[in-house]
Amino acid sequence: MRLQRAIRRAGDQVRDGDAGGRADPRLRNADGGAGAAGLGVRGRARRPLHQLPWAWARLLESGGGLSVSSLAESLGWSHRHLVARFHDQIGLTPKTAARVIRFGRAARLLQAGASIARVAAECGFYDQAHMNREFRVLGDVTPGQIYPRPEPSEWAHSGI
Repeated sequence: MRLQRAIRRAGDQVRDGDAGGRADPRLRNADGGAGAAGLGVRGRARRPLHQLPWAWARLLESGGGLSVSSLAESLGWSHRHLVARFHDQIGLTPKTAARVIRFGRAARLLQAGASIARVAAECGFYDQAHMNREFRVLGDVTPGQIYPRPEPSEWAHSGI
């Protein structure tokens, strides 16, 4: 439950354009958007000044499949800096957030009736056993407990 609250809070903050209430108001334009971007680490162009909402959006778009190292490289940050900023402002490390996002996506696909094997493959789990372990750790359930099963009365009508 604590993990779900942290994810919900982080999503609300990103949607509201405020990563944990720590955004410096001097970095906003008159229209409330991000100011002009400067140069980041190693002289690379830095993402707009609200990098963590950008990083959160990339994790969501990828369904949790984006690696932390590629995310850090896209931002021009070190892996360590990304992990520290993410944890400070969102409350989870990027890897944990990606795991939770992938878990949520897999749970939604299972509830929609997709087969367990198909969900494991589509969501980037190594195999079904890997998905089972993640479900037990993150949701205290197994994929089979989420996957919709026909009611016994439906079995009687289908001739099974």
